[in-house]
Amino acid sequence: MSLDQTLDWRKADLPLPRQILTHGGQATSIEEWDQAVLDWVRHQDCASAQVLHDLSLGLSRLQADLSWRAFYKIAAAFFELLDHRGASKSTSEKRLVLQILLQCRGLFAGVAGPDQNLGLGLLRHCERLAPNPTGLPLWGALQRSWSVMAISEIENLSKADLHSRELESLLAIWTEAPMFEAAIEAASLAWSLALYTEAVGLNELSVFSTQLALGLQWGGRSASPEQTKVLAAAGQHLRMLLHQHAAGLDPKPHPDLLVSLQDLVRTTA
Repeated sequence: MSLDQTLDWRKADLPLPRQILTHGGQATSIEEWDQAVLDWVRHQDCASAQVLHDLSLGLSRLQADLSWRAFYKIAAAFFELLDHRGASKSTSEKRLVLQILLQCRGLFAGVAGPDQNLGLGLLRHCERLAPNPTGLPLWGALQRSWSVMAISEIENLSKADLHSRELESLLAIWTEAPMFEAAIEAASLAWSLALYTEAVGLNELSVFSTQLALGLQWGGRSASPEQTKVLAAAGQHLRMLLHQHAAGLDPKPHPDLLVSLQDLVRTTA
């Protein structure tokens, strides 16, 4: 990911994997944030970074304002990185944590929006220290959302077509020899398709892609033969829907197949 200052991260509120957003923690007062930041400043360890990560996600979920919601997702990704790296003695990271606390004070005081430069600084810090987001699911999701914002509609559709073809092929192989690694790779492609399709306004396809990604991610290890067929059929259907859009038609996911995916997600999550 290459950060472009002409892109406004405050609009980067694309869907994130649900297993990330279910992490706990809701700080209802600035005093709770003060204590959590104080604990991190004292110890600068994984446990205190994890607390701040969860508090950031909890605060993001509570925000009606898009810019505050996006800011706390970025803050959570930053704390995810601190947790992943372990003990930190970085002066710059300490300064960023204290600046995030200052933003919290502004939010609780009713300030209209977060500091755009701080959000960009947090993104740059994560990009510099973790260009490869392996082991960092939230940071990886933000990287993908930023990349989607940076490319045109034609490029988004081109990438969606490429990924749908790769997904269909991978699922065909997976149905013959189900391996969890292949299911995870397919889930990653489906997540990308959810981002690309939402970026061009194909919201129903994005919802369908998200359900497919969740089904592969959670059910890929132990899917029954019938569930495997549902996932493979969904991959084929998604590619067909993209072809319909390219032909000028209005693509609508088959409701029965969408329900089957949702049921699969509910039973495997």
